[in-house]
Amino acid sequence: MRAGSPVKLSQLETLVLSATSDDYESLAWLTKGRREELGDAIDETMVEDCLRRLARDGLVDVFHYDPKAAKHDFVPCSFESGKPAGELWFYITKKGCEAVEENWNSEWNDL
Repeated sequence: MRAGSPVKLSQLETLVLSATSDDYESLAWLTKGRREELGDAIDETMVEDCLRRLARDGLVDVFHYDPKAAKHDFVPCSFESGKPAGELWFYITKKGCEAVEENWNSEWNDL
């Protein structure tokens, strides 16, 4: 991203990405947290749509939890895997970290 043009994110996209920067997060947890930050107008469908855009743009990776996996419990997958969105987990990519840095507004710290 630094080599190319910056990615322009909405406030919701930036906050969702930031929330996935230190741990795998679920759709339900991301929705609850963004609703606390931005108000009751935020619903699960809005956050799912946001995550789909972020995944499509390579800013967040999508996983499913598999306790039977040989090495890792979180296995890479996609929204197209057929698994319900509520069973997926999300983690920011390096490109996503750079996008958060480029889009963060310090005034949001008061949320």
